[in-house]
Amino acid sequence: ERDADARISEMERACEDRVRSARDAQRAQHAAGAAAAREVVELRRLLDEERLIRRDEAAWRAAGEERLRQRRLVAVATAMRRAHGRWRRERLQEALAVWIEDITITAR
Repeated sequence: ERDADARISEMERACEDRVRSARDAQRAQHAAGAAAAREVVELRRLLDEERLIRRDEAAWRAAGEERLRQRRLVAVATAMRRAHGRWRRERLQEALAVWIEDITITAR
């Protein structure tokens, strides 16, 4: 009977060890799954952050290009205004020269 009791006790311990081992393996799997889930969340956050950075960079580039385009338009408009002013002055000078010549001829 003692041998049978000892064998039963040994089998019970072995069974408890297997149950403990299975629980430990299950806990390890859960922990690994939770770690993988946290990693996925972090990767998504990093990807979202990268997308936002790229979007901001594109917006800055577009704004810079727009400012450059505006500066070029202003430069062209200014050059046209100056050219028009020079043209008008030249025409006025020509008209004044003709008028002075006319006065000179009339005064003779």
